[in-house]
This record gives sequence, C-alpha cells and structure tokens, in this order.
Amino acid sequence: MQVKMEKNFSVGASIQDVWNFMTNIEKVCTCVPGAQYSEDLGDDKHAVMLTVKVGPIKSSYRGEATIRNMDANFYTIEIEGKGTDTKGKGGATMELGGKLTATDDQKTEVSGDSTVAIQGMKQHHVTYIFQNLHKKQKKV
Repeated sequence: MQVKMEKNFSVGASIQDVWNFMTNIEKVCTCVPGAQYSEDLGDDKHAVMLTVKVGPIKSSYRGEATIRNMDANFYTIEIEGKGTDTKGKGGATMELGGKLTATDDQKTEVSGDSTVAIQGMKQHHVTYIFQNLHKKQKKV
C-alpha cells in the first residue's frame, strides 16, 4: 500500500537557517511525531526508530534515513527511508523531496512531498481501515 502526501508551509526564518535545520536529520527527528534519532552511520545515513499509529494499529520500525541528493544552491533535498517492523512482520519505505524558497517578507516557504509504502501484515490492516473510511465518506 502506498500513501502520497504533499505539504507546504511557511517558516519565520531565513532560508539559510531553515536549510541548516532541514539538512540535519537528528534535528528534523525532533519535529516528527514518533521519531527517535539513534546514530549517524556515515555517508549521509542515519539510524532512526519510528513509531506510528493508524487507527487502532500501532507499529514501530527500526531503520535508516539516507540523504540521496542535496543541492544547497537550489535548496532541494531528497531523503530515502526504509525500516523493518520491530516485530518482524513487515517493513516500510519512504521517499521524501523538499524545496525551500525565500519570500519577500524574510520568511521561507517549505514544499515537501513524500511517498510511504507499507509491506507485510500491517499493510492488510491499514488497507482495510482506509477502505472502510472511504466507504463511510461516500455515504455522507
């Protein structure tokens, strides 16, 4: 199962300050609910732990976040994540792209898109939840 998300928001800081923060995986983890930074593995790879909850289903994943591409001239970044369910019943992958744009009022616009894929036993449960939610929304 794949979920695609897009998010745009504004930060009241200079583009360089936001860039310095967004390219530091350890700092970014402090802003992601359920994320815990473990260690720097070198070569732009980082060990992380992520706990997520979708409806009644809670999963923890041990994995890596890797900065695949980073361009400080255009303020773009691509991050790849992959993890294994700590109970050994599947895994998840994530691709994240981000771009920063300076605004006239000394703020920074952040644009991000991500694709998350869940494999294994959890995929079936999450798919069931989303299908039932979709059916209920159609009735409204």
